[in-house]
Amino acid sequence: MGNKNRLSWDQKRKAKLKKRASRSPQPVSLVYHGNKFRRPELLGVYLETEWAIHDSDVMAKQSMIDVDVEHSLEFLIEELRRRPWGEIEIDELQGDVQVLVVDTILDRWKELFEHRPQLKRDDLIGILRTTLGSIKTRGEMYLSPRGYLDYLPKFLNSIASA
Repeated sequence: MGNKNRLSWDQKRKAKLKKRASRSPQPVSLVYHGNKFRRPELLGVYLETEWAIHDSDVMAKQSMIDVDVEHSLEFLIEELRRRPWGEIEIDELQGDVQVLVVDTILDRWKELFEHRPQLKRDDLIGILRTTLGSIKTRGEMYLSPRGYLDYLPKFLNSIASA
């Protein structure tokens, strides 16, 4: 009995692609889809961050899309990994919308932390990553470039009225 490889051409091609994909490094996602950073003690900062994003969208006259917010949050996460939030400089950002989002979030945090203890850097990063998860989820649910931004006012109004 021969030890012949009896795979079809298509099966061989799929095996080759699978092997190639396993060798190439996959990009690390910053998205977090859990509730760890929605704990009661972090909820105020989480909501202030989302209010800042909503305010940025209003100031930009609803010209933003979810990708703008994603890029802004990714920039903020990378900067928080390098330095404390009070030392972040937004000069490196490109695009007025991204500058607006990051600046508004930092201003909200500054006001918030004047009246309460400042959070650890890891908690702030976790809150931003959870927000990224919300953006991905809402974007996929609504299949719209503004899925998260269109959902955000409804969510914030439901929280405010509760």
